[in-house]
Amino acid sequence: MIDGYLVDQCELIATTRNDFGDEVEGVTQVLPCRWRDITLVRRGSHQDTSDASSLVHLAADAPVVRGSILKYNGEYYQVDEITYARRLGETTVQFIKCGVTITNLGVS
Repeated sequence: MIDGYLVDQCELIATTRNDFGDEVEGVTQVLPCRWRDITLVRRGSHQDTSDASSLVHLAADAPVVRGSILKYNGEYYQVDEITYARRLGETTVQFIKCGVTITNLGVS
């Protein structure tokens, strides 16, 4: 349904653990996507707090699950929420929308 809008690319990272228990990057799979950076600002009593997050739209058959790691523009993101978009009254998934947050995979 939205394949024409998926003009960006991200990598789905399969992670493994090394002998020391550190999470390291394994096999990657390139996925077509539409990446949207979003900045949220929460007002506190003394200062503003900024949380950086993004929304990613993927094809309906993308193999992502909650907790998956995506890499985009050199940054690693963890999938926190997944929405399977369906038309009203239908069961076929049209596309997948994921809420992601920056993670520290790959930082030593």
